[in-house]
Amino acid sequence: MAIDWDSRVLPEVDLVGVGTKDLVLIANGDRRRFANLACQEAQTECERQLREALEGLGGNLVRTHPEADPETGHGITETQAQGADTLSRTPKDAPIVTAEAAWQYSDHIAHPLWEWIGPVLIASNSDGTWPGLVGAAGLEACLTKHKYGADQKGHSFVWGHEEFQDKEAKDRLKQWLDTGSTEYDLSHVKPLNPDEHAEYASAIDCARKAAARAVILSGQMSGGRLSPPVAKSQADDRESQSEDKLADRQTQIRPIIMLYSVNAWLAYIIQQIYYNEVHYVWTTDHLDPKSPWYEGITPVSSCPRQIYRTLEESVRSGDRHCSKIQTIEVGILKGAAHKREVGIISKEQEKEIATIVDAAQISDFRPLLYLIPFFPEVARIARKVPVKDRAHPLSVEYVIDLLPRHCFHITELD
Repeated sequence: MAIDWDSRVLPEVDLVGVGTKDLVLIANGDRRRFANLACQEAQTECERQLREALEGLGGNLVRTHPEADPETGHGITETQAQGADTLSRTPKDAPIVTAEAAWQYSDHIAHPLWEWIGPVLIASNSDGTWPGLVGAAGLEACLTKHKYGADQKGHSFVWGHEEFQDKEAKDRLKQWLDTGSTEYDLSHVKPLNPDEHAEYASAIDCARKAAARAVILSGQMSGGRLSPPVAKSQADDRESQSEDKLADRQTQIRPIIMLYSVNAWLAYIIQQIYYNEVHYVWTTDHLDPKSPWYEGITPVSSCPRQIYRTLEESVRSGDRHCSKIQTIEVGILKGAAHKREVGIISKEQEKEIATIVDAAQISDFRPLLYLIPFFPEVARIARKVPVKDRAHPLSVEYVIDLLPRHCFHITELD
């Protein structure tokens, strides 16, 4: 069913001016800020090479988003919101150039580019310092999967040796400037017929199952409890070795894609303001054990969805002094005491937090769901929960004591 949008309620967007020879540059990158900061130098150099090559052919590469954003410390698009903002202010018939010198998340810009009218060029150099060419290939795959309409120019791909000054790269850039597209000789590519190549049949079947599995895993969620971790003794370590081995085997068979945690909005905002946007979370690898795809052993009573719903019902009941709300209050105050002891906050700030908790409204305890992609940065700081402290001895649970805000997303369930 088509959605009947009322354009009167949509915000007006001021389009940037784009000249007839202007090519709009988009620097798309990682979702992790530390990675973008590390890759900024290589990104700047890639843009310089591409700008010089295009200027030599009569094009003018212009940026419509900052080269150095004071908030992020770099000039690379790191969220869907940034990508959508940049492209919403750009005329849809303008030529777009994405310069890729580092790993990038295609979903930052892929959806707007699916609807783009003007030509889109994905460009990457041969600098292997960071996986720019791999990132460019990922964006190429996302745009290739979309079928552009007859009124759209579609996208093209160029990568160059010798700073885009090699003949092949320059020829393709010239072709794109003249026609809005580039062409490659694909005469060597033949469709694979499994009936003619029986030796590939099992590999194709395995790939199909793996693709389906990836979709299932990427949609799974996990979460955490609102209680503090308990220290583990060496004796407990020895006693739990067999359970840990089974849990390790489980994560090897079913790799962790995402971790999720549940927290109250008040606890979240206090950590944002007072703890330098660093958060404490207890997580598990599934949102809901009732899911037909669930293969773990997290009890229903400890699953993130159930925790979320329980807290939601407590807030909806309007009982400011119910046990669930009181548990959260105690957790916030214990956390503040710990942060004061280790020097993160002062005694006065600890008192402020106590006053805030005491004066908070029932709605301030509404639940938030944390979505934590299991990137290497997260894997390095996540520690396994001791067997004796898990909801079930074989459940997959992690504690992250110092989780930076840029490492996770928050949402609310309907």
